Amino acid sequence: TNRCANARDAISGAGRVCIETENVSVREEDRQDYPCPPGNYVMLSVKDNGCGMDEATRDRIFEPFFTTKPEGRGTGLGLATVYGIVSQHQGYIDVRTRPGKGAEFRIFLPCHVAERPDSSTTPAAPPPHGRGETVLVVEDEKPFLQLVRKMLENLGYTAVTTTSPEEALRLAREKPGSFAVVLADVVMPEMSGPELASRLKEIDPDAKIAFMSGYSSDFAKNDACIPAGAAYLEKPFSQKQLGALIADILGRKS
Repeated sequence: TNRCANARDAISGAGRVCIETENVSVREEDRQDYPCPPGNYVMLSVKDNGCGMDEATRDRIFEPFFTTKPEGRGTGLGLATVYGIVSQHQGYIDVRTRPGKGAEFRIFLPCHVAERPDSSTTPAAPPPHGRGETVLVVEDEKPFLQLVRKMLENLGYTAVTTTSPEEALRLAREKPGSFAVVLADVVMPEMSGPELASRLKEIDPDAKIAFMSGYSSDFAKNDACIPAGAAYLEKPFSQKQLGALIADILGRKS
């Protein structure tokens, strides 16, 4: 969605955004045409006929907080998030663009061949389920917020969700101590997750706060300044990972 939003913003008036997928086999002799080593990949292409970019801009587009948009229109984190997620999956990104000629982003993700499960292996135990405890989730991306809500409900928790850190603070003031855990995104336009955590601690010093982000844990800890030792989940995460994190915060084993 980040790349599609950028494509939309790059178009003045009527335009076109094309999204394509393709299975790609990269051979050694094809290396000059691809950003990845030989192998089998799933390629996702997002192409627009917008304003395009010059070489200097293209070289910086994946830097956190770099943006060419007017103040208040962007955080400069969208493509950095895309880069982080693709890298976490051992993928590659190729950018083709020229000023006035639009841009094409091609993402290559390595194909995965599922192995048959070993019937002799004991399946891992599911994470402990909740007992109706309330978890406050603060996330500015609505689709992901809805996904986390569904995960928490499946795990037996009551989810209270908001896209606004200020709304989260209001809820905390109205019902201090009513949230078993607060799960906050690290980077949000209105207020960062660490800043929100600090202000929540002023309301309730015993508040249990966890963080989530599409960035690597190194970026979150060093650049985004989440507190040392804080509970942290890298996006995307599974329901099992979320359940294990919440159970660990609550000190629950079963």
